[in-house]
Amino acid sequence: MKRDSFSQLTPPSKALMSCANELSRLHSWPILDAGCGAGRNAVALALTGLSVVCVDRDIDRLLALSDIAPRYIASIKPPRNVEGKLYPICADLDELQWPFSPSQFSAITCVHFLKIGLLDLFWSALVVSG
Repeated sequence: MKRDSFSQLTPPSKALMSCANELSRLHSWPILDAGCGAGRNAVALALTGLSVVCVDRDIDRLLALSDIAPRYIASIKPPRNVEGKLYPICADLDELQWPFSPSQFSAITCVHFLKIGLLDLFWSALVVSG
């Protein structure tokens, strides 16, 4: 994967972005992007000021995201807007190796990554108002 190109950051999920205004009110807790891939949704959320924990099992994708995202965000964010932080974590999410404690996230986005067994863990990882 070429690390010096913004081309891997394709447009974010339209469904997710339709909720972005509501999500942008949740600044006190990070959002989990489960199965973040190249980070297109995480970057879009960071541009709204949200911090995002980006989890994927592909270390090369996460390294590319860590390299590209800060430059990409800086190149398109409006002046005076504060961008959120991205926290990449390499993990293969499953029910037996869930790396998060309860009540850690204000929201969880899971686009094109479906493991039904994780749904109860997702619920437990949300803060009360998440």
